[in-house]
Amino acid sequence: MIQDPLSLSAAFVMGLLGSSHCQGMCGGIMSALSVNSFKQSGQTQSAHGIAVNYGILFGYNAGRILTYVEAGVIVSLLGLWLQQLHADMGFILRIASAILLVLMGFYLTGWWMALTSLETLGSKLWRYIQPLANQLIPVKSVWHAVLLGMLWGWLPCGLVYSVLAWSATASSLYQGAGVMLFFGLGTLPSLLLTGLFAQQVTRFARQKSIRAVSGSLIIVFGLWTLYGALHMTGGEKPMHSVMKDAAAGMQSPHEHERALER
Repeated sequence: MIQDPLSLSAAFVMGLLGSSHCQGMCGGIMSALSVNSFKQSGQTQSAHGIAVNYGILFGYNAGRILTYVEAGVIVSLLGLWLQQLHADMGFILRIASAILLVLMGFYLTGWWMALTSLETLGSKLWRYIQPLANQLIPVKSVWHAVLLGMLWGWLPCGLVYSVLAWSATASSLYQGAGVMLFFGLGTLPSLLLTGLFAQQVTRFARQKSIRAVSGSLIIVFGLWTLYGALHMTGGEKPMHSVMKDAAAGMQSPHEHERALER
């Protein structure tokens, strides 16, 4: 299971590390929102214009993060249900989340793009949501920005899917929602900067060295998650105990009794 408070801080760091990917997915709309906020107010980039800009950008990101939290609740609820069905589901879910995190790291670095197939599956849902999101552009108010962010939060994204898979191992709905909340907050600084300084931030994030470092750290985090799954503690059987029980299950009753006596 995810352990607090490490899981929340780790989720925040995941958001920070994945910001380069977020800029590729959402950076364009952040820039558009920044420009449209000035056009809607009929002003240039004055002090008043910047205030409107911040309102629109924060509204959009608040809606986006709210959707992440909602998705975290749904996924953690599903994970808890699966774990009630079978005792080993917690272990299986943690292994799956570790694999997705490693794949996300390779995806960010550009070394292996296997995770694009997962985003392709998500695009089937996005096909129905995108027309609704387009109706809110150009954004006319902060509340429009919040609604747009809530819809845009369902944009197919391998990084979000990876963290969602991790939140599926949460021990409660609050924990699953918290993981996604802190992940969303981790993506916030980069996307806010993208909205205000689009060209500079995007150029920095797209540097191969930045993506390589971020992706490599996520790979390490995925491997750490995998290690934790294989050496479970806190009331759960460690992996060597699971393997021993599995081997015992293949023995005859008499052999099993002799093994216990030894």
